[in-house]
Amino acid sequence: MNIGVDIDDTLSKTTDYLYDKAIAFSRNALHREPVINREEKFPRCLGWSREEVMKFFNEVFEKEVLNIPPLEEAREYLKKLKEEGYKIFIITARDSFHLTDPYEKSLKWLEKNDIPFDKLIVGSKYKSEVCQKERIDIMIDDSFHQCSYIADHLKIKVFMMASFNNNVAYKGITRVHDWQEIYHLITQNKGV
Repeated sequence: MNIGVDIDDTLSKTTDYLYDKAIAFSRNALHREPVINREEKFPRCLGWSREEVMKFFNEVFEKEVLNIPPLEEAREYLKKLKEEGYKIFIITARDSFHLTDPYEKSLKWLEKNDIPFDKLIVGSKYKSEVCQKERIDIMIDDSFHQCSYIADHLKIKVFMMASFNNNVAYKGITRVHDWQEIYHLITQNKGV
C-alpha cells in the first residue's frame, strides 16, 4: 500500500515554528502590523501580497527550513508503517518559489529528522496528479484544497491533519489530530 504524506504542518511544525518569525518580519521588514486571519493557511493568514510572501520565503524560510521541528511521533509511526510494508511517498508543494533548491532542502530536513520514506516529490502543486501517477492509496495532508480535490476526484482515502482548518468537514476526508491516530486508522482498518 502506498501512502502519500505532505511535509509542512503534516510532518513538521512549520506554521508554529515560523509564526513569530513571520510577525517580526511583518513589523521589521514590511513595517506594518500583520492582519491575522486564523481561518487561512500560513502565510495567507498574514494578509501579505505575493511579493511579500516571496520576500519572506527568500529571507526567512530559506534560512530556517532545516530548523523546523517534526511533529511528535511522525518519525516513530512512519517507521512502523515502513516496517509493516507500506511505501511512503513524501509529496510536497515546495518549489523554487519557496526554496532555491526545494528537493535538496527537503531531503536534508527528512534526513536530519530521520523521517523514513521511499520517494520524495517536490513542486507538487496538484497532488492529485502525483497520487494517480504513483498509485497512492492514502494521502495525508493539512491543506483543505488538496484534500478536497483528491477526495472528489480519486478513489483513495484522505486524512486531513487538523490545524488552521479545524471547522472544516467534508465528505471523503477523515480529520486526524496526530500520527498515532493516523497509524491506528491505517493499520486497524487497512486504510479504509
